[in-house]
Amino acid sequence: MRLFLSLLLSGLSLVAFAQQPTSSDIIQPRQATRPVARPTPPPPTDKPANSSATTPAGKRGSVIIPAFPRDWQGKWKGTLLVLTMPNRSERVPMTLEIARTADSSRYTFAMTYGKDSVKGRRAYEVVIVNSRQGLYVIDEKNSIKLDAYFLANRLISQYTVQGTRIISSYEYTGRSLIFEVISGRDGYINTTGGGKDPATNRDISLVQTFPLGGWQRAILTRVASAPAPVVPAASTKPAKPGKPVKRL
Repeated sequence: MRLFLSLLLSGLSLVAFAQQPTSSDIIQPRQATRPVARPTPPPPTDKPANSSATTPAGKRGSVIIPAFPRDWQGKWKGTLLVLTMPNRSERVPMTLEIARTADSSRYTFAMTYGKDSVKGRRAYEVVIVNSRQGLYVIDEKNSIKLDAYFLANRLISQYTVQGTRIISSYEYTGRSLIFEVISGRDGYINTTGGGKDPATNRDISLVQTFPLGGWQRAILTRVASAPAPVVPAASTKPAKPGKPVKRL
């Protein structure tokens, strides 16, 4: 009887030992993990990707500006809005043709105003004086030559004619060409300044203001691609006759 009880107790002990949880059944406590250090993102910037910001290598990028007048070639067309003081407006059809000539330093720069392509045509030319310095001349082919300056993808000229001061500009945006003219009488109407700055006690320069006479603006779109360059005519001199062939 004692032997039977001993065997029974031994069997129960083995079953209890077999039912003990193993290391894989025990839920291990979670270890606190250290956060992974992430690089701090650069501060936001308003500069475009092609700006002249300094690169990591120390080199400076450059803004790509289409070459003038080579990349401006073609026929441009639109409507010119003419605004004059006080609040008068007029709309006029306008075209601009830019093309190479036989002279590599000259390009056709012909403007046409209105529907009459003959009377309204201004057959000007733009002359390259020094492209690196942005110096050009608009030759009106009638003894008038306007100095023009190429700055920030814009051709700008300012001049006076018959007592009127005029500033004109042509800006190429890739899809369009914006033409603008600001004009007014070349005589100041008011003079201010000349006093003392109350904060610094420095002398203030005199400032003269000029009247505004009108403003013109046209957004032109390219309707024809750049024409083929003008090639000088071939020589018309007759070819020299060859020697006659001797016959046996």
